Amino acid sequence: MVAEPSGFEMAAVDKLVAHPLNANVMPAELLKKLKGHIGRSGRYPALVVRSLGNSKDFEDQAGKLQILDGHHRLVVLKELGYRKVRVDNWGDLSDGQAQLLVATLNRLEGQDDPDRRAELLGQLQQSLDFSTAELAEVLPESQEELEKLLELNDPPAELAEPDAEQLALPWTVFATVEQIAVIEEAIALAEETNPPGEQGDTPQGRALCLVAERFIQAQERDDPWPGES
Repeated sequence: MVAEPSGFEMAAVDKLVAHPLNANVMPAELLKKLKGHIGRSGRYPALVVRSLGNSKDFEDQAGKLQILDGHHRLVVLKELGYRKVRVDNWGDLSDGQAQLLVATLNRLEGQDDPDRRAELLGQLQQSLDFSTAELAEVLPESQEELEKLLELNDPPAELAEPDAEQLALPWTVFATVEQIAVIEEAIALAEETNPPGEQGDTPQGRALCLVAERFIQAQERDDPWPGES
């Protein structure tokens, strides 16, 4: 007969055994942060366990509680000197059910929305009066990651209004094939001595403007223009 879940209880750490197929590995840096958090607050999620009374795969461990979720918490709690820990006993599950839970419990997780995460971190930093370095000691993110997230809380800088006189505008001219060839040749020659551009304009526009300026200057000096007598 399969035992019903007994719910939350306190269990001696020497009664707890890890599931040998647990594949979830926590980096040393995160393990250190987990230890720091539990050490400061004394709070942690209950370890999910099952009873091994009717297990065929672990008959030699009858009477023990096998961890399905919380392997890293147990490591940290032992290092902190805990002799009893809070567990959520899911009862006398079959070996197959236990394997399924070990394969999913540590992997079923969503992803944080960056904006909401940033808002949470901003309020947390204000409430605790922590620097980003201090937050990095207790949160999964590095200090650099926290700084980038917290920047999302800053209002976007106001963009300067563009200078209407410097905006590049489309300008359509109708010309014959011969005229277009002459204009393009003049633009190509002008581009060779083209002055630096302003924001928003184009090399072709600057070159054509240069040709027009030269014509105006020649007219002002009363220089003869080709075709003029």
